[in-house]
Amino acid sequence: MIDFCSWRKERIIMKNDKKLHFGNLVACVLIIAVIILFIYLNGPTTTTKVTNFEECVAAGYLVMETYPRQCKTPDGRIFDEIIPVQENTCQNKLDCVPTTCCHANSCINRNYKPDCKDIGCSAVCEPGTMDCSQGYCDCVKNECKAILLNVQGDPFGVLLKGASLNCGPEYRYKFDVTINSKDDFVNFIKNNQINQWVKLDNFKDDPKGEVNWNKVLTAIKTEKIASRTVYVLDNNPQDCSGFTLKMTNDGYVSVYGCCGV
Repeated sequence: MIDFCSWRKERIIMKNDKKLHFGNLVACVLIIAVIILFIYLNGPTTTTKVTNFEECVAAGYLVMETYPRQCKTPDGRIFDEIIPVQENTCQNKLDCVPTTCCHANSCINRNYKPDCKDIGCSAVCEPGTMDCSQGYCDCVKNECKAILLNVQGDPFGVLLKGASLNCGPEYRYKFDVTINSKDDFVNFIKNNQINQWVKLDNFKDDPKGEVNWNKVLTAIKTEKIASRTVYVLDNNPQDCSGFTLKMTNDGYVSVYGCCGV
């Protein structure tokens, strides 16, 4: 009977030891997990290897849907997405340059301009190009375009007036329109933004008011170039000393003037 009681006591002790051992094992596992988590959250990061937007995104960091997009690293660094400029995109005329060094007939973004340092061009004015003021680069609907003038049919001549200190250059356009009267000319100006210099500020009764179109109509003069009728209007955009807008009855336009003293 004594032996049986001793055996039962030993069995209970062994069970308690196993429970204690298992509890210690669980505690150790939890402690190790906490240590690993702490090191992961507070240990050295790899953000120092991130040097641009693409690497930041690849690392899985926060991408902010701005324009352009931005990526932020855990240490607070922000990288902007670099959107490549396409060859012919533009924001204004100054973004556009001729595509080639000589006899160009198209335009591209200035970031892609050709290296013309060691290029020699002939003095020949090639037809269908921008040589000899036969055309110019412009930004049309955010796209670089070569505005080639119809030299043979342009009533204002082959050569555009150049730019001086406060004057020029001359702008030329061709619109698919027929102008049969001064009223047609006025309506065309009303409904079309020809360029930034065609602003009729001198025809406003109040500087902040609307254009007095009756004054505009009265101020229009007419000229003749061969069989064409040319409608002429002198206007003063902003504080400029004066610009002249000319338009033929078949849609050729010339804008030239000075701004400043």
